[in-house]
This record gives sequence, structure tokens and C-alpha cells, in this order.
Amino acid sequence: MGGYRPVRHNIRSAKTECGDFLHGTIPEWNVRKIASLYFRTPKDVHKPAGFQKPRRFTLRKMKINEDFMITLTLPPKYVNVLQAIGNVQEIAENAIRSYALEKIGERIGKIQHEILKLQAEYGLSYEKFYVYITTDEEFVKNLRKFHPTWEKDFNTWEYCIEELNEWLGYIESISKD
Repeated sequence: MGGYRPVRHNIRSAKTECGDFLHGTIPEWNVRKIASLYFRTPKDVHKPAGFQKPRRFTLRKMKINEDFMITLTLPPKYVNVLQAIGNVQEIAENAIRSYALEKIGERIGKIQHEILKLQAEYGLSYEKFYVYITTDEEFVKNLRKFHPTWEKDFNTWEYCIEELNEWLGYIESISKD
């Protein structure tokens, strides 16, 4: 099993309970997905106690070599127009860069809005709030009285700061070119 611990019977029971991809009732990729529900690593089974970050969708960092390129297929009508304007490669790169910067700007705006809401609610910046909760027990006692969900808010705040820094890093890497 390679370090996996069965939660139910085995992969065969996953196939038979949800159909069988060999007989065409479910595709093979679905069996893998179902099997992932049946077999989990011990890390997945035993979650650590304490602060847990809220579940959100974000970009997964991928280390890509500088030589890695993706081929895009453009319809001939666009290629003809772009060739008439100038260098197709340069125009496409500029268009993708400006689109990416626009979308990153939208994400950063949403994140900053959420950070500002939390700053307004607690009357402190994230850095000061972090210092107070780690050093001042009286501050934490008052938080528990007046803001019972402060731990969840702190996790959200921390996640937003990390996500903001990640997106700013993407802007920096795109702007270098």
C-alpha cells in the first residue's frame, strides 16, 4: 500500500460500490478519486489541534524551469491581424502580461478589502494584533469576552497577509520582464 492506511475495505470495494470502470459504468479517473476517499495517509487522518487555516482556493506554487514554454493555438484570423500590427510573439506576451496583472490586481483588491475589514473590527494592524496576542494575556482575555471568534478571524487575517504577499510576488516576477 506504500504508507497508506485503509479506511474501508480496499480499492475493489470502492469500484463495486460506485460501479466498475472495467464494464464502462464509471471512468478510471473517478475510481482513483473514490479510492482517495478510502485510503488516507495518517497525516490526513490525525489533524493537529490548535489554529487551522481556513480552507480557500489559491494558487499552488509550481517550480518551473525558465526553459518551460506553453504553446498557444490562435485562430488564423487573429494571427493575420497580429502579424499586420507587428511581432506576434511580443504582442501575445504583452497581452498575457497585462491580462495577468489586471486579474492579480482584482485579487489583491479583494484581499486588501478583507484585511481592512479585520483592521476596522479590531482597531489594529495585523502586526500589532499579532504582538498583543503573543505577549499580552490580558488582551487575549478581553478578546475572548468581546470577540469570541477572534481565533478564526486571526487565521483568516494571517492567511490574507500570506496570500497578499504571494500575489505581490507574482506581480514583481511578471513586472521584471
